[in-house]
Amino acid sequence: MIVQTGTQLSGKVAIVTGAGQGIGACVATAYAREGARVAVIDMNKDGAEAVAKEINGLALVGDISEEAPVKDGIAKAEA
Repeated sequence: MIVQTGTQLSGKVAIVTGAGQGIGACVATAYAREGARVAVIDMNKDGAEAVAKEINGLALVGDISEEAPVKDGIAKAEA
């Protein structure tokens, strides 16, 4: 579990694609540290779930080259 260290993104929602690993996971973590609610979207379910759990975010699985998973992810992130 990460600790929020800033407030620059408080009240904001971020959807980070490719966030199940690597640079995307680092971006998701940085946004969460700054207070954003973060939706982690990745094609790799296990990776998305692991990062989301670590940052207390929302795990979404999908291929962002397709329109349906993107629309679904936005709707879930805004809820």
